[in-house]
Amino acid sequence: MAIIKRSNVISVITVLLLFGFMYFLRNTVIGDIYGRTVGKLYEGPSKQTFILSGEVPTYFSLDIISYYQNDRADECLRYSAKAGKRMSYFTGMKQTVEMSDKGHYEVNVPTSYYAAGCHLPIQSVKIVAYEYYDKDLKETTMEQWAASLSFVNSAQLADEAPHFSLNKPMIYNSRCSNMLRIMGGDLLVKILGCYNVDQHWQWIQNNKTPKVYDVLRRDELPNQSITVNLRHDPYDDVPYYGKAWEQIRKNWKPCYGKGKNDPFGFCYNSPGKYRIFKMNGKTCTIYPQCTEDEKE
Repeated sequence: MAIIKRSNVISVITVLLLFGFMYFLRNTVIGDIYGRTVGKLYEGPSKQTFILSGEVPTYFSLDIISYYQNDRADECLRYSAKAGKRMSYFTGMKQTVEMSDKGHYEVNVPTSYYAAGCHLPIQSVKIVAYEYYDKDLKETTMEQWAASLSFVNSAQLADEAPHFSLNKPMIYNSRCSNMLRIMGGDLLVKILGCYNVDQHWQWIQNNKTPKVYDVLRRDELPNQSITVNLRHDPYDDVPYYGKAWEQIRKNWKPCYGKGKNDPFGFCYNSPGKYRIFKMNGKTCTIYPQCTEDEKE
């Protein structure tokens, strides 16, 4: 009978315990804390960036939100208390562009991010637009998806997908407009929406992608330029309830409905009678001019 030395048994037990401890670290919240502590030295955006820029109305501000995650679901894992398991690590980065008289924005967006010792390539970037339409900046309206771009490696795209060029940026146009409501008796409320248009800023008929959206080559992204232009013309704005406003040439006039506090104000309930409303600190009768004696 073979005699197993006590020292060998201890060595085997030690190895098994070590493997068990490593598995415990990898698959529990303690492991996640450990990984993030060790990886903290490497946490932050990469030095490689691309430029995102364009024109924007002077009364708009923007949030540029970029998202980063490993392409493989089984790599760069972290513990999620909500899910009760380890999941692929992801993070986001927000850059805010404040209102400016320049009518132009430009930000450098990192092409990847380091977190918990992991290299996380960029997956997408989204533009959130805010319109300030009260002169005291007390009233705003937001468009969550003014534009959105996704990034994948070239191997995942068809051959005919566009390539980046150092001499010519990718250009997208987003045309914004509001839906109009009168609430609280006389307060004008706007609901902002931004939509994909052609290079001449014309609405695209039978548009399959009503929002600015595209999938671009991530491996070609560093040091490139992408242009996303946003425009807003108040004369593009339309009523939320079409039967609650009457069109006066290029302007809109809110109907009185059943009374000042009628949340709908349909015109057929009080033909020929209209509301007054507050806009930019003024008392107005039509939108966007405010009063009918103003020139269009």
